[in-house]
Amino acid sequence: MCKFAFSIIALAAALLSGCAPQKKMVFVSGNSIHLWGDHEHAIMCDELARMIGEATGGKIRAVHLDAQKASDFSELDGADAIVLVSEGEANHPFKGRTEILEKARARGANIGAFHYSLMFSGDSDNAALDKMIGGHYQKSFSYNPFYEARFEVKNSHPVLNGVKSFGYEDEWHFNIAFSKDAAQKITSILQTKVPDKIRRRRSAPESVRAELGKGRLETIAWLCENPDGTRGFGMMGGHYVWTLAQKDYRKTVLNMLAWLAGIDIPENGFDARFCDFDSIAPRIKKPLRPDYEYYIKDRRDFDEKCRSER
Repeated sequence: MCKFAFSIIALAAALLSGCAPQKKMVFVSGNSIHLWGDHEHAIMCDELARMIGEATGGKIRAVHLDAQKASDFSELDGADAIVLVSEGEANHPFKGRTEILEKARARGANIGAFHYSLMFSGDSDNAALDKMIGGHYQKSFSYNPFYEARFEVKNSHPVLNGVKSFGYEDEWHFNIAFSKDAAQKITSILQTKVPDKIRRRRSAPESVRAELGKGRLETIAWLCENPDGTRGFGMMGGHYVWTLAQKDYRKTVLNMLAWLAGIDIPENGFDARFCDFDSIAPRIKKPLRPDYEYYIKDRRDFDEKCRSER
């Protein structure tokens, strides 16, 4: 119900603006190897596609390409922006074929990536990602624990327009391997100080434990401007689709998407309504997880808390 209602709103906004959608944005999802509720890539792509169209009043025509169902990547043809929301490593939809993305970038497409999709298992694929978005999750160097991050936001970039300081628990990947190409301009958007109790874990890579007690700011989200004029971004949050209920995270994401497509961001930023918990949950088709009762209460409580915030 929610999905169709907002599709009508987005279409109406586009018609009222008196012009056809100006930019094409393709969200690419793949399979999910995680439990019920985690890494719901297809649902997240559907929600982001709907919300960015609504938020920009039809200036972006967003579509979802499900790599599990599509026979090819022809939907990427003519895309102004391509956004990856998928698993990584062996399950990455572009594993061993990042040349598809490179060809799209060569004709001017901008690339963005969320969470696990920033991690390939091959060095050549990671190097290709660096050229597009300025960094990647490097195995045995970067780290992916769950912890409560706090982001003190200072409005120094249009992508932060309307965004206030916020924080919550998620699988916030950090210690990213950034590109060494000095010709790329990389701008940190969200940064946090990771608790020392996280850094001292045995599972933490040596590079992470080496910063114990130093209070180093870790970049969780960034923008990249490439020497060829293309843009890219990386967002390390997004383990749960439910986190889009948090208004300042949602606004940051929508602003980043608009920036990627070359859309000017208004003073108060972009926003759109996110479907409530009970509209999202029935769309998940995976088997219920063993801790379902605990998990669903935790996620519903988070959703209700976010919706009560002003």
